Amino acid sequence: MKIRKSLGRTVWSAILVSFTSHALARSPGVKDSSERILQKEVTVQASLDEVWHAWTTSEGIASFFSPESNIELRIGGPYELYMGKITDASGKRGTEGCRILSYVPREMLSFEWNFPPKVMKLRKSGSKTHVVLRFEDLGENRVRVRFAQLGWKEGEDWDTGYAYFDKAWDGVLDQLKDKAKADRLPSADGETRGSETRTWVDGNVTVTAVSGPEKRQDFEMLIPIPVTKVWKALATTEGIRECLAPKAEIELKPGGTYAIWPGSSNRVLSYLTHRMLSTSGSAPPQFPNVRKGGTWSAYFFEQLGEKKTKLRLTVVGWKQGEEWDRAFDYFLKNNPVFLNHLYKKLAGNGAAQAKAMQKKEDVLRQEVEIDAPLEAVWHAFTTKEGVESWMVPLAEIDLRVGGKMRTNYNRNGAIGDASTIESTIIGLEPKRMLSLKLTKPPKGFPFPNAIKNTWAEFHFEKIGPTRTRVRVLGYGYVETEESRKMQEHFRTGNTWTLERLRKRFSRGPAGSE
Repeated sequence: MKIRKSLGRTVWSAILVSFTSHALARSPGVKDSSERILQKEVTVQASLDEVWHAWTTSEGIASFFSPESNIELRIGGPYELYMGKITDASGKRGTEGCRILSYVPREMLSFEWNFPPKVMKLRKSGSKTHVVLRFEDLGENRVRVRFAQLGWKEGEDWDTGYAYFDKAWDGVLDQLKDKAKADRLPSADGETRGSETRTWVDGNVTVTAVSGPEKRQDFEMLIPIPVTKVWKALATTEGIRECLAPKAEIELKPGGTYAIWPGSSNRVLSYLTHRMLSTSGSAPPQFPNVRKGGTWSAYFFEQLGEKKTKLRLTVVGWKQGEEWDRAFDYFLKNNPVFLNHLYKKLAGNGAAQAKAMQKKEDVLRQEVEIDAPLEAVWHAFTTKEGVESWMVPLAEIDLRVGGKMRTNYNRNGAIGDASTIESTIIGLEPKRMLSLKLTKPPKGFPFPNAIKNTWAEFHFEKIGPTRTRVRVLGYGYVETEESRKMQEHFRTGNTWTLERLRKRFSRGPAGSE
């Protein structure tokens, strides 16, 4: 397929294609979402290697974005895309001076990004944001690409730049999707051939060591506290001083200080609030070559329910050689020591109880596929107008983390009366996930004790231009008579609700039949 002439200028153009985009990023359970983050998502019909190759090589980027570029996949390497043949008023013709901040092969890529000629003041001043791309292999030759751009400041020029990129990045992601669907992206050799993987458990930490051409270490554990507290402990000066080191210093920005111990030269490479934190590596004096630099790490944070976080530390950048092998073995033993200490500090005395509860816990899982676009289904589920069109006659919704969703099945009642059902929003990712906790049941609700420890997540997935999957996950059910009866109560209720939602789009709004 011939590349369209406009490809190289796409990110400077205002192509209106809608994906999952929102200005304020909210992680499940996160109350403070004041940081502005531009987020988008697209699913690509290609292999993970091909999509990774498309973003990290000049050949790949030319296939869907910029015909000319200078890309070197290394920490600090250039990530320069040339959008035209002639320089503009700033003396540039693209993203000259932008560099790669961090990456984990086939999983995460972060780079700097400057402003277009339309915001010339910021372009001339050298102002930059940073981009974090995350890649998820969905199987069956499908890859989810999650895009986030952050580092925005206040001011009219920054607002103009944000609005500009909100439209322009849609075009870039659309072209990536189209290129993959039409004639596939440039082929890429799998770099993990010949690798050997070992996995074992060290205390609360599951350790995975990958040897071979692409060495890496992964350390994963589940912590029975919200993601906000885990993030605070690892990404803020206050938090890390409370948990680990009383003299630590953290400056959360690319290039900022990340000194757990006094005199440490570690730096923040990149971050995505409540989701990812990447820092440069270090080593003790017995490994002088490793100590000079080479490795780097990334923490990945994932909230599982209301009070459970999956934390994974990945260390990459390992080289070949006897000293590097010894350092590799050293950190396989010592990183679990560090993480187990962190676990103890964060989980505290309730860890054993939480672990025992987790063994007894059962998850209620239900789903439905709906013949309607993602945006329409999301609107039907999260707005007063939408909910009243199919589920209840009376609704009131404050769509934000900490906000309330109040519904009433009594047409002759009122919001706030005894038959009102009040749920609190504890997690929100627009057009992707809504998490609710029932905080005020209606009068006569038969399970007053069991409801205290449960919550639900509603996941929305675009599976076609006019088709959406809705998945409901109910958490907190335990081995008690009341809890099991309540589980069956919600199993029946959720089945009815999902069927009503499906019929809403097959027959139209309530009352239109």
